[in-house]
Amino acid sequence: MEEYYTDALDKFLNDKENAEKLIAQGEYKRLDTDPAKTAALMLTAQVIYNLDETITKE
Repeated sequence: MEEYYTDALDKFLNDKENAEKLIAQGEYKRLDTDPAKTAALMLTAQVIYNLDETITKE
């Protein structure tokens, strides 16, 4: 998971525009955070949420 996060972070550090697009999704108050780190954490959280579907197929 840590490697996935660092890879995503590297990608978004080199492409701030895509990081901004990703964190602009949804209807929530935007906090004053680093867009690249926030986008990388969003993708990492998505992997964690989808892990259940990978392990348990109903």
